[in-house]
Amino acid sequence: MKYWITFNEPYSTCLFGYEMGVHAPGRVDKNGTNAYMCSYNIIMAHAAAYHVYNNTYRDTQKGTYNVTLKIRGGGNDAHCMIVYATNFFRFGGPIYSLST
Repeated sequence: MKYWITFNEPYSTCLFGYEMGVHAPGRVDKNGTNAYMCSYNIIMAHAAAYHVYNNTYRDTQKGTYNVTLKIRGGGNDAHCMIVYATNFFRFGGPIYSLST
């Protein structure tokens, strides 16, 4: 395959599933610990899958590999910027950072 996406909108998965409880698995957590752990685990899983693809398949398949981040939210411009910043710094920073 030429194009790989590991996770679609991980922020929504963690926020709605592990903090607000409106999506599966339906956990409600007022202090954000579950959402933080969800974010951490998604980032680690993405990194592990990236290394498997990069080390095993990239030379023969010549594909690209990424995660899908939601960059627009409903509501006003300020809300959209908060969603974008949260997504980028929570997920994009660790994934796209040049430091190891």
